[in-house]
Amino acid sequence: MKFYDSILCSIRTFFSLNEDTTEAEIDNLLTQEKRTLSEITGGSVNEEMQLSIQSLTTRMENMEMQMQSKDLLISELTEMQTKMTSELQERENTILLKQGEIDALNLSHKGKVAELAGQLATLKAGNATTDNSFNAAHGVALLKEQVPQNIMAAPITDAGLRRNLGLPKL
Repeated sequence: MKFYDSILCSIRTFFSLNEDTTEAEIDNLLTQEKRTLSEITGGSVNEEMQLSIQSLTTRMENMEMQMQSKDLLISELTEMQTKMTSELQERENTILLKQGEIDALNLSHKGKVAELAGQLATLKAGNATTDNSFNAAHGVALLKEQVPQNIMAAPITDAGLRRNLGLPKL
């Protein structure tokens, strides 16, 4: 009870009461019905709060719509990414299959080239041993003799063929 007087003094000072205020008056002041902020300020704060709440509500609705549109965009982009990934995988598989086909064809062609090279070497070797007297000019002369007079022979313009036949360059 020794602090009782100092507490009452502090309450009187806080509520701007004079020193003659009794304990009953202080108790009545402390226990009376509490008023709201709008009652104290006369309702002006309530209107301002309503406007602020309305503004915040509108901003929140706009943000929710933006988030929904962005979520939709994200889902569309995810679908596109999934589709493109599957298409890419299919194309990679197709490329691998085609590469295998190309490798098989290359191997087949290498075998065919080796076979034809062997045949060509055999023909050249056989040709050199059987007829050493044949030369390109002799072959052209034989061709001219075999061509009938009413048929005109076309000149040989292929450089590789002329060289193989031993004909001069054009």
